[in-house]
Amino acid sequence: MVRSCSAALSAIGVAPQADIPSKRIGETRGPLDSGVGRTGSGGMMIYVVAALFVIGVVLLVIGYRRSHRNLLLSGAIVLFASAVVQPFIQGFIQGFHGG
Repeated sequence: MVRSCSAALSAIGVAPQADIPSKRIGETRGPLDSGVGRTGSGGMMIYVVAALFVIGVVLLVIGYRRSHRNLLLSGAIVLFASAVVQPFIQGFIQGFHGG
């Protein structure tokens, strides 16, 4: 079964999993790299995302209880930022190093 899957993948032009190069030993990472996919190395980015999420939820709750539309809007924007900031910074760093 394994040989037939490898043969089928190479026939359509897809590299088998064993042929995909891995990261080099000793490769360094930047201070803002989040380490997604690696266990135990979330870096500072996980704290930024968690802080933005908590701040957004607090602003939403306070804005709802006091009927302040501006606080509700601020909470929604901060919650949106908590979901977007990590991919944005990772893309920026990759683009900066790539070209």
